[in-house]
Amino acid sequence: MEPKNQLYLTLRSLWSMLKVYILPVRWRVCYQEILASLKFNFHLLCWHAERNQSLRRGAYTLGDKSMKATLTARSACRSSASNSNIAENVQAQDS
Repeated sequence: MEPKNQLYLTLRSLWSMLKVYILPVRWRVCYQEILASLKFNFHLLCWHAERNQSLRRGAYTLGDKSMKATLTARSACRSSASNSNIAENVQAQDS
């Protein structure tokens, strides 16, 4: 075989390996990054929609400070509820 043909075949096999093994991994990473970005944007969109709906109802009269306090209170209620559930489960297991 001529050296040019050998070089061509080597480069062609390297390209096929790149196409089959390496590029799909990179595209999977890109796909995961794009999906994570879309999820974040969706949650941000939902947050803004909830905020705008509450603004229309007049719940956030003091602006962002009141909104942050409301969101903090909600998360505190959720975490305390989950903590009390955990405590009840531990007490039930101890009994």
